Amino acid sequence: VHESVGYVPFSKRPETPLSPPEPRKPLPVTHPTQVDSDTINADVVIIGTGAGASLLAHSILRENPNREILMLERGDYIDRSEMNEDEIDMLSKLYAEGALQLTRDFKFQVLQGKCVGGTTVVNNAVCFDLPDDVLGRWNDSQGLDAGLDVDRMREAHTNARALTHIQRQDYLNTVPDLDPTKRNLSPGGLPFMKGIAKLKMDQFPNDAKVIEANIQGCYGCGYCNIGCRYGKKMAMTESVLPEIVAKWPGQLKIIAGCEVEKLTGSGPHIETIQCRLKDGRRLDVHANTVAVCAGAVSSSLILLRSSIGRDRVGKNLSFNLGSPITGVFDQVINAYDGLQISHYIQLQPNRGFILETWFNPPVSQALTMPGWFDDHYNNMLRYNRMASAGILVATESNAVVRDAGIFRRDIDYTPTKSDLEKLADGMIVAGEIFFAGGASSIMPHSHDFMEFQTPSELQYLKQLIPQKGSVTLGTGHPQGGNAISNKRDRGVIDPEFRVFGYDNLFVCDASVFPCSIGVNPQLTVMALADYAGRFVAHSGSSSATLRKAHNGIPSHARGTGIGAPPLSIGGTGPGSPAAGGTVDDVKTQPGVRA
Repeated sequence: VHESVGYVPFSKRPETPLSPPEPRKPLPVTHPTQVDSDTINADVVIIGTGAGASLLAHSILRENPNREILMLERGDYIDRSEMNEDEIDMLSKLYAEGALQLTRDFKFQVLQGKCVGGTTVVNNAVCFDLPDDVLGRWNDSQGLDAGLDVDRMREAHTNARALTHIQRQDYLNTVPDLDPTKRNLSPGGLPFMKGIAKLKMDQFPNDAKVIEANIQGCYGCGYCNIGCRYGKKMAMTESVLPEIVAKWPGQLKIIAGCEVEKLTGSGPHIETIQCRLKDGRRLDVHANTVAVCAGAVSSSLILLRSSIGRDRVGKNLSFNLGSPITGVFDQVINAYDGLQISHYIQLQPNRGFILETWFNPPVSQALTMPGWFDDHYNNMLRYNRMASAGILVATESNAVVRDAGIFRRDIDYTPTKSDLEKLADGMIVAGEIFFAGGASSIMPHSHDFMEFQTPSELQYLKQLIPQKGSVTLGTGHPQGGNAISNKRDRGVIDPEFRVFGYDNLFVCDASVFPCSIGVNPQLTVMALADYAGRFVAHSGSSSATLRKAHNGIPSHARGTGIGAPPLSIGGTGPGSPAAGGTVDDVKTQPGVRA
């Protein structure tokens, strides 16, 4: 099959990597089979292990090294040694709902990672600073009034960049005498940038560049979205979490396969995190401090199931709405042979969209390839002569997340007229760029197959896009639902990331965005988490609070506040020891899974 579409798996490509794979970095991950109790005591509990959760953990320990952190992750720990080139296998292992998380009407796909490291394991690692105008809108006193300190936010961006090794990905251009075919950038970016130059879109004030990403020494294998088995992408499992383990030994533990269902407590204090392990057993975790960092969808669901902030939680969700467009060329491009996203352009004045080159290995590309039956088959035969771009539109904040009972999660979203007009505008511009770059035809990823032969035909997209279900729509960037605000009647968390009405409950992930930021949000999430750490680090430190949370648990099994042994085990449920211990006493598997 690969040969028929002109695809060569990376393991069979003739190029020799410039450097060996990075050494694997062990993480202190406990699996459900290793949890021998139904009750665990902890100091700081962070729900999630992705960009927000990991940077928050690092920031907490930097601010207060005496804290001890337990991270709870509903997904599995997929070690790099388990990653492979089988797209179907990796999609099912690494993504929420096996990459089939959809909105209520099944017309909009929401991609999120579900594994230790979260979406950072499966994203393209593209990084943009939070745009100044967006931060200004967030802080607008006439709006939500986020109350974020601008100088501290700049410092937080700097910290996040250093921790995750963010750099512009054209660094291989400086390698002397390097064969251009061995560079890590996608060849699909060449006609894209050629078209931009021909149309004079590369001139100031437009921004057309190679992307910045937290990737080091990239091989250009093209498997960013199914996990980097070579350790070149600085996902949280390759950067921040290992650094925490090395810098603060024994201060961090992770339980994988542990889904948080509900938070309970009394008055303004959260005392218990009710979880269900992957094997079906229940687990109660008692904590001094709780930070919900489960992502824009899951964080809202956890709060909703806990009857916290019901009138505001899950409301005003937004996205970077995305849809691809593909240029077909007369010559072989092999756009798969490099970074899946390598170049971008943002027009100024801002027209409400950003364009990024985009390409996938064959299975993922086939899932969005235009056409049915013979058309789809024939289009796949042209796979190696194609280059694609994704159009990202910052949507209005009109989506809602609801707890859907047996179906667990309900994302209610319909694109607005304005969103679709911006999408059509962006698709037309992308098509014009590819035509100028030498494409012989352009295909929108539409329900009814169509192929444009001239730039003028692209104008039909203005009629097509507003029709419901007309084109492929999706996002890997859900944002909002638990907005940060100085105004209790407008937001869910205050400017210190504390949930209104609670003294030890925080939220820090993309769900706190007051609106969509219009660019890839990973760096903004990390910067906010670095910013928030100082507030979380000094909260919920009373030993009296911990005793109150653990009434009925033998005293010798309890922690005693900050600096106390975390994860002390009590309870008498099935599989629980009669006397307490620590999670270190629980059986662990050898090797990297310890």
